[in-house]
Amino acid sequence: MLTRSLLLALATASSFALVGCRDAKIASYRVRKEAAPPQPQMAMTGASAELPKVHWQTPAGWQEQPSGNVRIGSFLVTATDGRKADMSITQFPGTVGGDLANINRWRGQLQLGPIAEQDLANAFTTSTVPSGTYSIADIISDQPIIEGKYRGRILGAWLKTPERTWFFKLSGESELVGANRDAFMEFLKSVTFEAPAAGTSMSDLAAPDVSAAPIAQNTALLWTAPADWTAKTATQMRKGSYTLHGASGGEADLSIISFPGEAGGIVQNLNRWRGQVQLPPLSPTELASSSHTLANGNLRFTVVDFLGTTSAGPTRLLGAVLPLENETYFFKLIGPDAVVTQHKEGFMAFLKTVKTP
Repeated sequence: MLTRSLLLALATASSFALVGCRDAKIASYRVRKEAAPPQPQMAMTGASAELPKVHWQTPAGWQEQPSGNVRIGSFLVTATDGRKADMSITQFPGTVGGDLANINRWRGQLQLGPIAEQDLANAFTTSTVPSGTYSIADIISDQPIIEGKYRGRILGAWLKTPERTWFFKLSGESELVGANRDAFMEFLKSVTFEAPAAGTSMSDLAAPDVSAAPIAQNTALLWTAPADWTAKTATQMRKGSYTLHGASGGEADLSIISFPGEAGGIVQNLNRWRGQVQLPPLSPTELASSSHTLANGNLRFTVVDFLGTTSAGPTRLLGAVLPLENETYFFKLIGPDAVVTQHKEGFMAFLKTVKTP
């Protein structure tokens, strides 16, 4: 059962919107202070050897916000009565699970159940503009999930390129998002991509000289990974990444990421995970009874265990959320049910090794 403070956090969030034996390896991650915000209308990102730049024209009334972490661009839209909508530009390698997974992730954020593959064709439209052909979904919540009186809405577009998928998402109060649909479409028309400068590589961005950026204080985590976990190269988004192998074949993926602040709140994030295994969203009360708190010194993890399904078959997700000062860490183990079940004890022991310096 969650502590009273976490139950309060669950209720508040709903109104808006992981020890080996021998040869274990110790991994540490230090969070660098974010650099100064990029110049308006241009940002650089990299998820492969090349680093394209994306340019855009900001619509009137959209306030550009500092980008950082996984956001290439960020905007705030505010109505005269204080209602708000958030616009984000992100990119991830590959297809990020495909169209169905992406739409169901957004549906989960709106506390809607997942759709089936046969319903996918009616779930989005396409629009071809100078920068490419975008898939566009417009999803509205059934219930007033914002402040208990406003329905939520996501107007989202994604653009597939050979190496990555770009996401453009406007989310917030339903009528405000709807009123900005034309501006959103014009924004997509203004997007252009610039080829990277010769010689630019991922290593230029992913591994800067330590002296080039000061180290943020009190934000590092240390952990001990079990010896049978295979470490993968960390990325800008992943602070830790491992492959866990099943005794009878198959493998599961372990990721450690962080986002600034509450990252949308505990309810939204746990329901997002549920959407990834095609489970319906739960209310704050239901989530409280479906999770538990793991104490590790002064750290408090909210731990969940979701068994659902994906196109690969029965899929299990073990997750832990760790609020730490001004950011939130997410530890997620996902894969075939048998593989994740095999590694559950190791996952829980792993969480007990996580510490601050």
